[in-house]
Formats: sequence, structure tokens, C-alpha cells
Amino acid sequence: MDRCQRYRSDRCQRSDRYLIFFAIAPLLLQAQPRYEAPLGGVVFLQSAFYTGDTTDAVHLTNYPEPDLHIFLKKNMTHPGCDERPYTTVFEDGFDTSELDKTKWLDYYPYPHPFDTLHNPGSNSAYLAENVTVDDSILSLQTQRLDKPLRFRWQEIPGAPLYTKRIKWSSGVVHTNNRLPTSDNPSGCFRFGKFCASIRIPSTRKHWGAFWLYGWPGEIDIFEFCLPDCDELQSTLHQWNIPMPGWGPQGHPAYPQDHQFGDLSTDFHEYCLEWTPYKMEWSLDGKPFRTFYRYYRMDSNADSLVLVGLECPDIPIGDSVEVYEHIAWNKFDLFYLDLILNTTVSGNPRKLSDVMQVDWVKVQQRKAMQITGPTVLENFDSTYTFSWTGSDVPDQLDWELSEGIELAAVTDTSLALRPIPGFSGRVWIRAVVPNNESCYPLYLEKQLYLPR
Repeated sequence: MDRCQRYRSDRCQRSDRYLIFFAIAPLLLQAQPRYEAPLGGVVFLQSAFYTGDTTDAVHLTNYPEPDLHIFLKKNMTHPGCDERPYTTVFEDGFDTSELDKTKWLDYYPYPHPFDTLHNPGSNSAYLAENVTVDDSILSLQTQRLDKPLRFRWQEIPGAPLYTKRIKWSSGVVHTNNRLPTSDNPSGCFRFGKFCASIRIPSTRKHWGAFWLYGWPGEIDIFEFCLPDCDELQSTLHQWNIPMPGWGPQGHPAYPQDHQFGDLSTDFHEYCLEWTPYKMEWSLDGKPFRTFYRYYRMDSNADSLVLVGLECPDIPIGDSVEVYEHIAWNKFDLFYLDLILNTTVSGNPRKLSDVMQVDWVKVQQRKAMQITGPTVLENFDSTYTFSWTGSDVPDQLDWELSEGIELAAVTDTSLALRPIPGFSGRVWIRAVVPNNESCYPLYLEKQLYLPR
């Protein structure tokens, strides 16, 4: 979803700078993208234009804007692949009678009128009345307004006054990054698995989207009806790269269209796995697109080849030579929010439609575990628990349920005593800061006191 026309127009200023020319034709393979060019058409260049540091680069110029395919030579330190298990850090099954406002906003957190209008190019206004929860299903409705709404704004004080008349309204939910635990105003999440079970709108020109956004990056897990309602489109956006004609905050975009037939008749599971090495999109557990970060450069008598690398393909050690796709430039520093929304494309014949969401889940790689007994049988005994994990700080504040009391605590262990006369389930829990999300993690263990 192109945010170029957001209320801050300086993001879209253009310039006439350009870098290099490279005659190359890509051959895209589904599992492992491969780019190949004849040796006579290969040009290597040293430039500080894109990263600020002098960098060897290879540029593919056969793509029209806004695509920008440049590979930057890097010597990286590779410690090895992250084998920690995934832990759920955010989820919502919509089991309450209304939207959980501690998890979600039902508007865009931008200055008015873009909290409602979203951007100057919007065809609909985002109204809270179009966001409902019923029978454990989130519904995001799009409907034609009985009376059009009018919006006015100025990009800067003293600038011309813009006016827009809106005939449609839609629904949006946006993860709430305004929590006390959040110190990343651009977004909530960095890396992880982002999944949702969704039934998309069934009517042509009623648009559904599931995406991540946090300036200056965006990942569209899916958009429908852009431009073809028979296709799912996945896209990676950047606003952090100098581009010819765009200035220091150019906007390369990397869309890909996919045909899966009619997905509006039932719920389907849409997922994105975002790691430091790749982005992988999947539908109902089956990957359908992979965008790699690092590539290996090979050559033979006739051509030069760039091959996408899975994490295990990269040797462990210092000064490992790789070529990084420029779409990933500083993308590992971005924190993104999770967004689901509907809107319209053009002027649909049907006056309303809805996108339904059964559940949403975000998982990240974490390694935390409490070890110790599960059943506390003797009321006159003390039970000791310890914990492990690279993500766990030295000092924790523990929370205990009724039925148990704290006997002692150190930096690596705690001792508990059952309270006489109590039986049933009990628990211990500590909040653990999460450096890759504005939602904290919980180190916890369920226990049981027999009668």
C-alpha cells in the first residue's frame, strides 16, 4: 500500500541523482532466486551514494521504477543460525464482546484527518462503527455512506488547503504501540512469524489487506483487488534508499502477484516469516514467495550469477563475503505495526462487504524456560525453581498466584512454599523485556497443589 502521498509530502520529494548502469536479465526461481547476466554487460562500481560508505555494488537496471535491484558487497560476521523455538508474543482470538483496545487501535495513529482518511489518495474513511467483534470473529466492514464526508487539511501552515469528498467508509485495526512498554514509536515488532486466519471480501472492488508498517518500511502480507481482484499481491516497500529522481528517501517497491483462485468462500491462514535472512510468505502453511537478503556471486565463461542464500548456506565466521539486496538496507532496524483493513477500489456496485478475521498471532524466537517440579505435594516442604535463557535479565520481579508464597529468591532461582489448606492450580510468572516487540514476554510455569 503506497504511502508516498501521506501528509508529510517531503517523503516524496524528487531529485535527479543517479548511480550506475548494469545490463542484466533476471531469472527468478521460486525456492532460490537466481539472477544472471552476461559478463560483457556487467559493470562493478564503488559508490557511497546508497549507504554513506564506499561500497562495491552491482545494479540491475532492466526493472522500471519503483523497483530497484542493487546488490551491495559486504563482509559480514555470521555467528550461525538462530535455532531458538518460536514463542507467541501477541495473539487475539477475539473472544471478547468488543475490540480489545489494549491490543488494537480502530484508527490510524496519524494527525487528523489522516487518523480517519489515512492518506490523501484514500477512497474511504476509516470509522470505528465498521469494526465489530461478534461470536469470536472480527469483522471489518466497507459500506457506502448515506451522506458523503468532507475532509480538509494543509500539508504545512500557510500551504494551500486541500479538500476531499469521501463516499465510502471502511474498517481498520492497528496494533497499539502506545503502550507503556513501547519505546519504538515507529512500530511494535521486529522479526517473527505474523499469521492470521481471514476470510477476504467476496465482491470485486472491495479491497482487503493484511500488512506491517512502521516508517520507513512496509511489508504487505496480502492485498486483494490491487489491481486485479483475482490475484493476491505481496509487496516489500522501502522509504530509506536514495533513488534517481526521488531524493534521499526514495521509494522502491517489490510487488509480486499470485493466483490462488477464489479465496473469499472460506477462512485461510496467511503468514509472513520475517527473519534477518529472508521474508517468506505462505498460504495455509505452503510457502509461495521468498525474498532473500543475502546472495552469493558466481561466474563462468559467459555470465555472472547471483544466488539467494538461506541462513545455513552462509559460512560461520568473520569477514564472510555476501551481496545484500538493497531492499534490506537497514530494514533489520525497523519496528513495524500489524494492520488489517478494508477499503474500496473505484466505485463498487455492491454497497457493502466485509472481511472477517478468526484470529491473529505473532511469534518470535525466544529461549526461556523454568525448571522445577510441577506438583507440590507437601505443605511442609520448600520447592526450588531455576530458569535459563539468553533473553532473561539477571533480576526479575516475580508474581505468584494465591496458594503459594515466596520463601527465597536469587538471580537464578527462587524457592516456594505451598500454603496449607489450598488445593488446585497455581502459577508463578515474571515479566521479561522484549527487545523485538513493544509487548513484553512472560516467563511462567503452571503448578498444581493436590488435596
